[in-house]
Amino acid sequence: MTKEIEKLDQLIAEACEDHKDYIRLLMTMPGVSEISARKIIAELGTEMDQFVKGSRVAKWAGLAPGSDESAGKIHSRHITKGGKYLKPVLIEAAW
Repeated sequence: MTKEIEKLDQLIAEACEDHKDYIRLLMTMPGVSEISARKIIAELGTEMDQFVKGSRVAKWAGLAPGSDESAGKIHSRHITKGGKYLKPVLIEAAW
């Protein structure tokens, strides 16, 4: 079992070799480890053109609570279930 885990770790490291600069950059953020950085890149990719603002990333990850306004009353909504792989990584890094 240990050899299989080591082999998978090696395959993941090889797959992340093309993104090592992005991984190092993410690791400069407090709370982001190498594993967290790999997971973030695996979920978001490296092209951020689709996310014009940071708030869009938070919304896509399911971390931005919404609010609805109707007839002058504001109803807040809880965070969504979106980003079931990304959300735990971002929450862990924030802690």
